[in-house]
Amino acid sequence: MAELRYTAYLDNNSIGENSEQIFYDQFDLKSNCYSHVEYIDSKPVAAIRACVLNPKEKINAIPAMEIFAKEIEQATKENDVVLETNKFVIHPSFQSRGLKLKFNLFSFIFKMAYRVNANYIIVAVRRQHANFYRCMNFYPISGAKQYPGLNFSTVLLMHKFNTVEGSFMDLSDKIKARLNIKALAA
Repeated sequence: MAELRYTAYLDNNSIGENSEQIFYDQFDLKSNCYSHVEYIDSKPVAAIRACVLNPKEKINAIPAMEIFAKEIEQATKENDVVLETNKFVIHPSFQSRGLKLKFNLFSFIFKMAYRVNANYIIVAVRRQHANFYRCMNFYPISGAKQYPGLNFSTVLLMHKFNTVEGSFMDLSDKIKARLNIKALAA
């Protein structure tokens, strides 16, 4: 997975080259972070990570807190559970299959948020990627800030989370049509 991240981040100039040809951080080993990898023909082609901020747990830190702690604190209540989605990558050779891969990765995120009873899902992204998240009912709660170790600035977006079904059904009609999501008959 660290090799896949390296390839994807290097391809879009998000990081500089390194001799190890891997990209990881200390959160990869934390018990409150969960990674999901999509495979095609036994090759890892896309990945995403969910990190859980739960005030009732021993490990109570997520990557976004490194630069957005104030914004997270202001936007949430003391006992809220927050799931951060991060390290979202698709291998450059599989970008043409991106829509299905994105759907699978975000299905993991929404299901994980449901599993941990999250009140909010947050994500720190480049400004130009914010529209993709707005289609999933994320909204900005910060200005742009430089993230350590990356070659770009990010903004923090938030999604008020209720349930997996509610979140998917609240998607805009445009996204529902692209993903061919239809309401089930009663």
